[in-house]
Amino acid sequence: MPLTFAGLLLSAWTVLEANPVVVRGAPTALAVQTDDPAAPPPTVLVDGVPWPYRLATVVPVGETTWESELQPTRVRPTSPDDEVRLPRLLLLTVPESGTLQVEDTIIEPLRFPKPARWSRVPPPDVPRPPLDLATSPGGPDPQDPLAWWRLALMADQADTTAQLPSNWTPEAKQAAQALAARWRAALALVAGEDPGIAASLRSALTNAVRDTSGRVRAAWMDGSPLLPKLLAPTNADQVSQIALEALDAWIPLGCWTTVGEDGLPRLAGWHGGWENRLIEIDGLPERLEIPRRCHFELSLPVGLGGMQTTLRAGAGVRTVQFPNAVGQITPPAFRFNPPRPAPRLFGVQSSGLPFAAECRVHNETPEIFVTCVTEPESPLQQDALWFQLDEQGILVSANGPLPNVEGVVIHRRVWHDRWHVRLECQSPPSSLSIRRTHEGGGPIAVPGPADAFGLNDPRLKLNWGAWNPDGVPSPNPAGSIQ
Repeated sequence: MPLTFAGLLLSAWTVLEANPVVVRGAPTALAVQTDDPAAPPPTVLVDGVPWPYRLATVVPVGETTWESELQPTRVRPTSPDDEVRLPRLLLLTVPESGTLQVEDTIIEPLRFPKPARWSRVPPPDVPRPPLDLATSPGGPDPQDPLAWWRLALMADQADTTAQLPSNWTPEAKQAAQALAARWRAALALVAGEDPGIAASLRSALTNAVRDTSGRVRAAWMDGSPLLPKLLAPTNADQVSQIALEALDAWIPLGCWTTVGEDGLPRLAGWHGGWENRLIEIDGLPERLEIPRRCHFELSLPVGLGGMQTTLRAGAGVRTVQFPNAVGQITPPAFRFNPPRPAPRLFGVQSSGLPFAAECRVHNETPEIFVTCVTEPESPLQQDALWFQLDEQGILVSANGPLPNVEGVVIHRRVWHDRWHVRLECQSPPSSLSIRRTHEGGGPIAVPGPADAFGLNDPRLKLNWGAWNPDGVPSPNPAGSIQ
């Protein structure tokens, strides 16, 4: 990267990591920042001589897959148009000797040797094929360079190598290799004290389960707060204890709630542990047993529908909200629970585009209302609602032609900050799901989260027979109106 004398004078970069971890034979990623959007590239010197490097920008993105990290990212070459708030990485190979300087800061790296191979099992007689993101089941997000380190650890565990995607930029590849080198160095430190704890930690960081379709899915531990603790010089004599405490605190169990096709509330989730686990649910007299290393779905009593309750799973306590099992449509209207996105391994997918939905009966005609909040800059042509009425699917976009659907009259109005859809149904649907999709916002399902590993929206059973504006109990069965 060419540098001019004028550029040296005008640079305004801050080094955020004066003691970066440097692993022999691997690239180093040094965090830097500038408050000046017009700042020229930073100066990097070794013994006063310019040193080659690449400058990359880390761009946070919304969760895209089940396997996404807590903060999924993309890494690309820095552009003059990048916002100053975005993290930057200075990528280079640190020399084994000489004074390294970035701007006015002298860098004193924490040097680690190239980690030696360690394993509790002998190497295979026949070399195993390398792992790659495209074909490795249960691997990390294939678009996130700062998640590639998990594939590298998977490869180490299988006594093979991990391939970098050929379509990644050099900046993305270097950033991926730098973070993987840090993790390998940290695990080597733990293995030096206790190989068993190191092996357990590596397994937790690459853990996977099989879903109900037999596909391998990620079920690993978040390692982001642990890595700096393992590499800190002040913890050099207690890394195995730190790793063990992290493993003891990790609960390999994730839960969410939904409604099954039978209309009953369901508890779903994943269990990555090696032993069966008992879960206590407030309101249930008996504990539920969750099988080892699986994705599970459990039918629960209808009485839990709409309730907020507590799950107790070993050392972990979680509060969950069960969706309604049956939508009782009573005056003035039945309002759905707030829409919730599909769960992911870490956290919940977010969206800034909420909507509200309700059902009512007007002039003896069943009606479904949905109001969608919009943003001024949002392109409405990429905003749509998907209705599943029993076995009938209806797609209604914010602008574009309205579909012609037998037995359903569709009305739509659009304002500057929202748009509204009303469906008049000739026959009341006995079940309903609604999903809003928007580019950048992802799918959101009503009444509960979509299946974590797919796009199956839970359908809520509807009792239209509960509607009686006169307040007299109706004898009509569920799914019927007068």
